[in-house]
Amino acid sequence: MIISKLEGGLGNQLFEYSAGRLLAIRNNTKLKLDISDYSPRYYRKYCLNKLNISAQIANDREIKKHHRYPYLVEKCALVFFKKNFNLGFSNKNVYRERILFKYDKGFLRQSNGTYILGFWQNEKYLAPIRKILLVDFRLKTEEKLFEMEITKKIVHQNSVSIHIRGGDYLDNKKYYSSCDLNYYKRAIRYLSNKFSNLRFYIFSDDSNYVKSSFNFANKMVYISDYKLKDYEELILMSKCKHNIIANSSFSWWGAWLNQNKNKTVISPKKWFNDDSINSTDIIPNQWIKM
Repeated sequence: MIISKLEGGLGNQLFEYSAGRLLAIRNNTKLKLDISDYSPRYYRKYCLNKLNISAQIANDREIKKHHRYPYLVEKCALVFFKKNFNLGFSNKNVYRERILFKYDKGFLRQSNGTYILGFWQNEKYLAPIRKILLVDFRLKTEEKLFEMEITKKIVHQNSVSIHIRGGDYLDNKKYYSSCDLNYYKRAIRYLSNKFSNLRFYIFSDDSNYVKSSFNFANKMVYISDYKLKDYEELILMSKCKHNIIANSSFSWWGAWLNQNKNKTVISPKKWFNDDSINSTDIIPNQWIKM
């Protein structure tokens, strides 16, 4: 089997699953997921079980074949020493991401029995199996979502998703680059000059902020009013004709899963405030950077 370690929110989970799925397909073996981080005390939730994924959950015995120390020990080493130590692992069958956001050709040479650990946020890990992932990432219960009037409007209108990330981004501005109003205004203006009869749908985890600040464009609908789950919002975002994303893996996936052949996706140029992190490879070449 291939085991992929999952951590982070839904967007990260999708990247981590996809890399494991690619490696499992290349090795003609099954994929299992290590979700041991998702305890009730962890503020993130494991969400892939809501999707039509093709993977099982790794059990404790399978995980402990690779882990020698708790994951927290490994995390602390990265934070304090800024190096990718192999503290947490007991054998050579673990393959860690070498450089964040950079495509690693050595990844595809990993064999059956490998445990992979990393974020793998690069489209090159996804493109070879795009058709498979489009099936894997369908909602198990999508009938409910597609029966909603808001979904029907998004599908039939010239719809644009706008994702605004608040929460931890606003709390950690030294690390995360927060997209300002000027970015969204320029993106809206660009699309408005290119297309007619646009309808804008705002996706955000900070509804109070967006309702008070985003009053400069007509025809806006706030998806937060519909009280959807995050995985439902992601799928809804992907059904929009065009996308204006934040520097967030969540809206990145909303745009990447968008199957409109004539879509325009606008992304911020800057992903992090930390200049030591080279994030230039995150954005696909055909997307527009602003």
